[in-house]
Amino acid sequence: MYVLYCICLIITLVSYSSQLDYVQPDQIEYPGDGYITLFPVFVNLNFTLSKDSVQINQQRFVIYLRRMVYSLFSESTGTPLHLLFLTDDQSKDILMKTLDQEIGRVITRKLLTGYVDESEAQKRWKLPKMKVDLLSLDFFIKNYKDEIESYMEVLCQNGSVIIAEDFVTKQAFQMSWGQNLRLKCEKEYKWVPFILHDVLPSKFKRIILLDVDLRFRSDVSNLYDYFNLMSPTEKVGIAKDWGSMVYETAWYRGRTPRGLQVGEPYPSTQNMNSGVVLLDLEKIRKMNSSSQSSFFNVEKIRSYIKEFNIPTWGDQIIYTLIRWKEKNQVYVLPCVYNYQTLVPKYQIEEDDEPHKFPDCRDCKLADFMFCSGKPQIEHIVHDRELIGYYPLLYSYNNIFKLNTWCDDSQWTHCF
Repeated sequence: MYVLYCICLIITLVSYSSQLDYVQPDQIEYPGDGYITLFPVFVNLNFTLSKDSVQINQQRFVIYLRRMVYSLFSESTGTPLHLLFLTDDQSKDILMKTLDQEIGRVITRKLLTGYVDESEAQKRWKLPKMKVDLLSLDFFIKNYKDEIESYMEVLCQNGSVIIAEDFVTKQAFQMSWGQNLRLKCEKEYKWVPFILHDVLPSKFKRIILLDVDLRFRSDVSNLYDYFNLMSPTEKVGIAKDWGSMVYETAWYRGRTPRGLQVGEPYPSTQNMNSGVVLLDLEKIRKMNSSSQSSFFNVEKIRSYIKEFNIPTWGDQIIYTLIRWKEKNQVYVLPCVYNYQTLVPKYQIEEDDEPHKFPDCRDCKLADFMFCSGKPQIEHIVHDRELIGYYPLLYSYNNIFKLNTWCDDSQWTHCF
């Protein structure tokens, strides 16, 4: 009977995928309290400057999507899922085809192996109930143009240089950012999450934002449980970024050495990374209705940037600024739920020299990449650098698609 159910589900997926159309945000049907709503973004990411690299860039994001979907369903223990994708006309068919293929591969593998494989789910694996909705990026660009452009105007600054001063040693250091970062910043899809509390029906109280370059190592319900650990005032759950001492945090620590801690006990100087974000929409709405300054208010963010006099070039600095300035608003997720797998491979071998920034005397990059615990969600960042490190394995991976079948996070060729 269960095999028949799986076959019927595959047929259903194939039949509706080509017919599924966009739905306007206010018309999305609420699936029920038992479902976890995930908000991944899959759009035409043609922001590379070199025309020769456009196809490679597109292929890479398809690989990301395949890996995320496969791992999400491979680790399922039956938690009902509502997949609310933000996409566009150039990506929609690829998205639905990939969903069909990867869910089918999960079912096939689980049935052939009797549910016994290298996933955490193993014999507890269960195919979840699923609802898929597609939101059009063009809809947001057309109907929320002013809101999106206001975020860009504040956070996508022109290339510039700031000379700052180390708070302790009084020595000057330079902070800068360039035009390429501005081009990446000026992508409309980056700013949609900050207006979801206004555009989604009020029945949607909690939502999880996801990058597509993720691999799940456990059922997504384990992540969702952290909503219940957030205090009544905490509206966002987000983990630390694994980058080295970056400009924003260096300047913040210089000005505010005893400010709020970000990340694990050491180091206490890191940004937040928006690859995985818990958004409590209900709390955000309540704050917006009772306060003159809404949670993601653009002018508020502008004032924070001006206060710290820091360079900004993207959306995720918003979470860091709110964490710094507003007490008990941001819950810091354990780093295992945004475990940035390839950062050490990419950086540590090339840079083991001590850094000298505020609040981090003689720190090394490995100090910032410390994460205790077993990865629950891997964030596969800097993967493009692997082409240079392991060109042969990368070529084989494109042929055999090992990334969707490999369960050992230490196998480089699995990325």
